[in-house]
Amino acid sequence: MRVVLLDNRDSFVYNLVDLFATLGAEIEVYRNTVPADRVRAALSPTPAEAEAGQRPVLCLSPGPGHPREAGCLMELVACALSEDVPTVGICLGFQAIVEGCGAHVGRVGPVHGRSVRVEVMPAGLTDPAFVPLEGGPLDVARYHSLGTRDLP
Repeated sequence: MRVVLLDNRDSFVYNLVDLFATLGAEIEVYRNTVPADRVRAALSPTPAEAEAGQRPVLCLSPGPGHPREAGCLMELVACALSEDVPTVGICLGFQAIVEGCGAHVGRVGPVHGRSVRVEVMPAGLTDPAFVPLEGGPLDVARYHSLGTRDLP
């Protein structure tokens, strides 16, 4: 598995690099200040990936601010959506996916630090990244009080 990680200037980025490395992934990191075309080129499957029916995964990292103020982030979300690139977004990265799909991110009330129950859908368990979550629902802590609003 090859992961193309967009660094949105967050200290958590190299925790993600380490996590993907433990899964055996080859990781390429690009700052969100590089031209989007450079990252898009990295998302093209290698001949070996194409032959195996695989393509790189795009990981959109956390970071400060609003998705539309994060360099090439929104341009890459549009690319991922139009070209069916497997994508995972974390915090700001997920907010960018939400915005790219036509919804909006907004405040959902004071839930920072509270625990919520998350259930990984059975289809998600076929991905090696989620196999460790196979024991059923798990409790996670909310890091902020933002959520998806105005779904299309």
